[in-house]
Amino acid sequence: MMRQLLHTITIPLKQFLSWFLDYDPPMCTNVSCCDNEHRLSIDKMYMNIINTLSNSSRNVLPDIRTSKKYHTIQGCNEYVKEDHSKARDAFLLWQCNSKPRFGLLNDLMKCTRARFKQCLRFCKSNDDRVRADVLTNKLLKRDDISFWKDVSKMNRINSNVLASTINGVSGECNITKMWHDHFSDLLMVIQSIC
Repeated sequence: MMRQLLHTITIPLKQFLSWFLDYDPPMCTNVSCCDNEHRLSIDKMYMNIINTLSNSSRNVLPDIRTSKKYHTIQGCNEYVKEDHSKARDAFLLWQCNSKPRFGLLNDLMKCTRARFKQCLRFCKSNDDRVRADVLTNKLLKRDDISFWKDVSKMNRINSNVLASTINGVSGECNITKMWHDHFSDLLMVIQSIC
């Protein structure tokens, strides 16, 4: 393993040294030199150094690319944030005390972790309900911009299902009028209750 590591380092180093020995730097002592040949020579030297370092690090260090994009769980901040903080604090306390396998710190770490995972499972299993709660809160707070942004995101997710007829009503204008009447009636009931 060490021999392979040294081999991957020495190849770019040999390339760098061979380039460096062939390099003829400008022998200019003027600090504010404006000669284009000198500038190009310095730029070339800089690019060769950067390329050599990049190639050697690419050979030595593994290329870590995660293709998995994390799915955001709706309502995670509302329902899980506090329990995550408690579980994290309990874990760090447990870790600082040499990770005991039994006792008060172990029980505290297990209980807070279990509560965090329970809240996370709740958010995952009730995703639609949590999304509806978040939208309702944004609507009640009159946060119109983020409300409609979330509605458009939800519509993009479910955009493959389009109905041409709803409750016997067809046509874009007629369906729009039907939903307008439906939600107007709902809002009238809500306003009369408040």
